[in-house]
Amino acid sequence: MPRRFVRFVNDGFYHILNRSIYPNKLFLEESNYAKAIDTLNYYRFSKVPFSFSRLKQLHPAQQSSILAELRKNPQLVAVIGFCLMPNHVHLLLKQKMDFGISRFIANFQNSYTRYINIKNERKGYVFEGTFKAVSVVSDAQLIHTYRYIILNPYSSGIVKKIDNIEKYPYSSLIEYANPEKYNVSDTAYMLDRFGSYENLKNFIQDNAEHQKAFEKIKHLVLD
Repeated sequence: MPRRFVRFVNDGFYHILNRSIYPNKLFLEESNYAKAIDTLNYYRFSKVPFSFSRLKQLHPAQQSSILAELRKNPQLVAVIGFCLMPNHVHLLLKQKMDFGISRFIANFQNSYTRYINIKNERKGYVFEGTFKAVSVVSDAQLIHTYRYIILNPYSSGIVKKIDNIEKYPYSSLIEYANPEKYNVSDTAYMLDRFGSYENLKNFIQDNAEHQKAFEKIKHLVLD
């Protein structure tokens, strides 16, 4: 994804990417992924009462009550799709409020960085500087971007069989197969365009081999 200046506007869609600092990984174990997904879920709302780390110090019943109230608040962004990979994060977002994407990404990255630093008794940055963003300007670009994001585990070889792409536990596609899994993504955007989960899944799988082949040679054709 090329570096470029992108002006974020309300109701605009954007593909967001950020990587770990080479050669480190963002996610070393399942608990890391779970923490990142919970953090995405928390900071998409506009008026969080306190930091996510403080929330996790409360009794589970208190956490549930706070999260239930939080869902009544406006969102900074709608998460259309996401995929967490060992060394990078893909997000497909719709900005809902002024400066929503910038605030959301800053809160997420700062919170996750603090978590990793405390857990591993380290200091310093976790993410590779400023995140990259591409504006999604058409409905066709939206659905193809979503497919690209979801296919990352297959095109990179983490998922060996395309039939298992819906079982990859760290992407938004699993929320369609199991709506109660994370409750992070607004699944209506894709379902409205495809009519059913099966149609969406078929669309994703139809391009899988092409994307996997391109992944192997893209360094030859891209700067």
